[in-house]
Amino acid sequence: MSVITDHQLYAENQRRILLRNLLVVQFAVIVTYLLLAYILEVHVSPLIFEIGVGGTLVSMFTYHRGWIAFTRDFSFLFITVAIFLLVSSESRETGLYLHFVSVCSAALAAYSYDQRWKLFAVTIGSVLLFMFILFFEPQIVPFRAFEPREIKIFMVVNIFSMSVVCMICAYFLLRLNHRSERILQDSNLIIEQQNQELRKSNAELDRFVYSVSHDLRAPLSSIAGLLNLMDRQEERNNPQYLGLMRDRVQAMDKFIHEIISYSRNARTEVVKEPVLLRPMVEETIASLKYLPHVEKVQFEYAFPDNLELVVDKFRFKIILNNLLTNSIKYADFSRTKPVIQLEATRGNDFCRIAVIDNGIGIPMEFQNRVFDMFFRATESHQGSGLGLYIVKEAVEKMNGQVELNSRSRVGTTITVTWPI
Repeated sequence: MSVITDHQLYAENQRRILLRNLLVVQFAVIVTYLLLAYILEVHVSPLIFEIGVGGTLVSMFTYHRGWIAFTRDFSFLFITVAIFLLVSSESRETGLYLHFVSVCSAALAAYSYDQRWKLFAVTIGSVLLFMFILFFEPQIVPFRAFEPREIKIFMVVNIFSMSVVCMICAYFLLRLNHRSERILQDSNLIIEQQNQELRKSNAELDRFVYSVSHDLRAPLSSIAGLLNLMDRQEERNNPQYLGLMRDRVQAMDKFIHEIISYSRNARTEVVKEPVLLRPMVEETIASLKYLPHVEKVQFEYAFPDNLELVVDKFRFKIILNNLLTNSIKYADFSRTKPVIQLEATRGNDFCRIAVIDNGIGIPMEFQNRVFDMFFRATESHQGSGLGLYIVKEAVEKMNGQVELNSRSRVGTTITVTWPI
């Protein structure tokens, strides 16, 4: 359901409540007049009160039957005609004519924009009836004379009841307008966030197209050059060229695999499930056994063998693979023992894993850019610059955070935290 439709349903429901409240006020005003007439011993035809109470009860009955549109229209027609008849039969000094203002205020709040012609009909009708009384002074029902003290009392009652109706309607309109403004602000905020995401996506797409075309062409150009060399008779049996071509094909395959991982991360929904961490880590390390010099790296586990983490399995494999690949690639093999340590914990509402190495580290000036698409802090190591970017995107998909702590020539710690 859209925000606009939801607000329309809310507004219509509030108008139903407003109509109910106005009927209660209408009934209370009639009862007040009846009590005042009895206390002040003012002679008023019982038929007037019977018609007033009867019309109000009919409106309440149809309201509770769910005939809201009929109740609204009937109530405004009934009360407008009743005010016209009563105003025409008593002194203007009682202020009963002020209830024409009450009727117009109530109509303004009770009718929606789609029902504006009914609002205009009630408003114009009230004005015309008041003008008719003012200029022609009809007496359709017997005239009622009041003492000065009674006139003052009825004036106070009429002003008070009119004020109550106007305040109820004004509060309703203010609250409805406030909610509309809040929805508009929220919608604008959502639109602005979407615009920022679109700008980010467009910028990343531009970089993506440029880098993909460059990184895919580079291995192909190398292979084409090696094939041209092998066309020469004296070079056809040189096994070195086959090894170089194999390296280029593997580099292209790795790059395409990273593109597929990035695409799947953007398209697939997050599905979290409990997973034993140790087997997944060992499986990931086994898949990296063909990386150069990986046999020199010592892997250490700083978590229980039976530790379970609640993760999106697909994305967590990507995160583990890319973090471990990155640590292996940038290991400091001048050390006696290059080490990669994995730490993991599970709290009540979060999981955390950290990959800690004693590699070459990342210079301070590059640390705020290492998670950018296609960024490489050094040209001395091959890579697409997508690995840590994909880690960041996968972590954000799981509503998590990734933190980097690194010192050049000391090592790097990358910590990933996400909610369960």
